Amino acid sequence: MNIRAQVLAAVLLLLAAFSASASADGTRFFPPNALDRIGIGSGTFEEEWYTRQLTALKEAPLLNPPSDRVLYRFTWLRTFHHPMAFTLLFRPDGTSRLTVRMASGAGGYAPGTLSLDKTVEVNSELTRNLRKGLDSLGFWEMQTQLPNVDGMDGAQWVLEGNQGGKYHVVVRWSGEGIRIWCAQLILLSGVDVGEVY
Repeated sequence: MNIRAQVLAAVLLLLAAFSASASADGTRFFPPNALDRIGIGSGTFEEEWYTRQLTALKEAPLLNPPSDRVLYRFTWLRTFHHPMAFTLLFRPDGTSRLTVRMASGAGGYAPGTLSLDKTVEVNSELTRNLRKGLDSLGFWEMQTQLPNVDGMDGAQWVLEGNQGGKYHVVVRWSGEGIRIWCAQLILLSGVDVGEVY
């Protein structure tokens, strides 16, 4: 086999390894092509990466919750720190519930296993502020990804929402544009996370 054929075979193997857009049990976390980048194309690598991390965090997809649920999830993948997911359920009574999960691995590498599963009740005043913050962000109008905004050894901030069956996801390197809102969830969790980046 010549060098060109070997390279092609290696590329095909890598693509096959990263082409799974569902977890091992077939669960989908993201709609098809949702993570594609403008001007770059396929978001298959990111989809596989996030799916692996969310599966280790024992998270459920936000694609098809009951239609009366309003859910937002911030997945925080710092390269060398434990992956974390902060899921906020808005309740009809004006309060909310924050579920915080952390895995033992690293956000940029193997996720490890679930090491923290904590629930925090959020009062109506704080919940109202969180809702206002989402409105201020214009979350539902934000682009999923920004072109050519990445870095090395930082953090991927993935913010998903599902309201009345409508789903949207926003991905930002080091939280650009969503940092303040997501940092409120980190603060509300009461978990010592070290540096926020």
